[in-house]
Amino acid sequence: MIKLAALLCAGVLWAGDGKPQKPDLSEGKQLLDHGRYREAEAFYCGAIDSVERAGESQSADVAALLNGLAMAQARLDKYAEAGRNYLRALAIQERLPEAQTDAAATMNNLGNLYGVQCRYREALALYQRSLAITEATFGPGHAETGNVRNNLGDLYARMHDTSHAEQFYRAALRIWEASLGPDHPSVAIALGNLGDLFRSQGKFTAAEKYQRRALAIQEAALGPDHPLVAITLNNLGRLMAAERRYAEAESLIRRSIEVRTRTQGPGNTGIAASWNNLGVLAFDQGQFDRAAEMYARALDIWEGALGPAHPLVATALHNLGRTCLLQHEFGKAGPYFRRALSIWEEALGPDDPNVGMALAGYAQVLSHTGRKREARKMAERAAAIQDKPQRSSNRTIDVADPRAAAAFRPLRAAFRTQPAIRRIRSSGPAPRANPSRPMAGEGE
Repeated sequence: MIKLAALLCAGVLWAGDGKPQKPDLSEGKQLLDHGRYREAEAFYCGAIDSVERAGESQSADVAALLNGLAMAQARLDKYAEAGRNYLRALAIQERLPEAQTDAAATMNNLGNLYGVQCRYREALALYQRSLAITEATFGPGHAETGNVRNNLGDLYARMHDTSHAEQFYRAALRIWEASLGPDHPSVAIALGNLGDLFRSQGKFTAAEKYQRRALAIQEAALGPDHPLVAITLNNLGRLMAAERRYAEAESLIRRSIEVRTRTQGPGNTGIAASWNNLGVLAFDQGQFDRAAEMYARALDIWEGALGPAHPLVATALHNLGRTCLLQHEFGKAGPYFRRALSIWEEALGPDDPNVGMALAGYAQVLSHTGRKREARKMAERAAAIQDKPQRSSNRTIDVADPRAAAAFRPLRAAFRTQPAIRRIRSSGPAPRANPSRPMAGEGE
């Protein structure tokens, strides 16, 4: 298989009669299904070249291959290339009456990409178009309809609308269990998403039940070294951290890193999420130097893959700032908080909970360095954000959660007296998006 992928990247498949051979589309799908994304990318590169040389550059086959290539590239964090190829595929499909269901699938996949890039309005519009076509074509109980509904749930979860998120996740779960059976990997995706949503709400018993069932299904159906298994391991580790079961949490998250490294390479953004989460574990146990090392690893990967202005970059920066703050390294903490604040304000808007947490951290730095007036203004802004209802919007990202309120409450009292550094730290469980110590999850 690896040898064939290398051949495909180098040129065209040729039949025995000297003419270009039409590629087998199922080959690429199989590689994607097994999490062999680099081989899938190589296959699609060569297959597209083969079809285009045969003079079919605007055919439905080319569009399907472009969609597959983009899926592989998105899994490999090549977001710019993936976006271009999804748009190329969609442009072809929308011109072809017979390719409208394929267009719906591409819209769904492009929506996934835009969700990762925090382009929530665009993602929502694509999902809604995809769902309308899919339901009209296949019916409301079809597995493809479940796919779009699951992804809508993920989008609403990112936007902190947990009510709509649960509604769509449960709809996807019902559809998939009925149409695919209770032990299908798609069922595991819905279970895992519900489990992570319950964790964010502090429903730990239910969360563990769903996550462990998801992991059992995935390991039985896909094997222990599949990227989807790595996602569930990471998220189950986050749940163990929320319950302060630190040894279990670290073991699960490290297993996730190992699987990701083998299947997707050491620079994958999912690995960055896991390094960040290991940093949170170290931080919570008072191992600040170790935490800083883990956060720096996450920052390096996220900056390289997502660019310097992505909200996940701000997550690592904020965590580094908190680590320096707890060690009284105010000169280092200040720049981390300022940069996190700038990124979150630009990407998520001035009233996002993450912005409030960055303001709270920076206020502590200012107070400890004698800039009391500025510190008070920062604290007042942070408290004002906490007072606003954090309903869904098209601004927020999965790095904040309902526990923001607990972290904000000490601020008013803190600035009437001498602020205590430890007050920044929230003492409850670590939910889906803890702004006081952001952990990173995955919603692929």
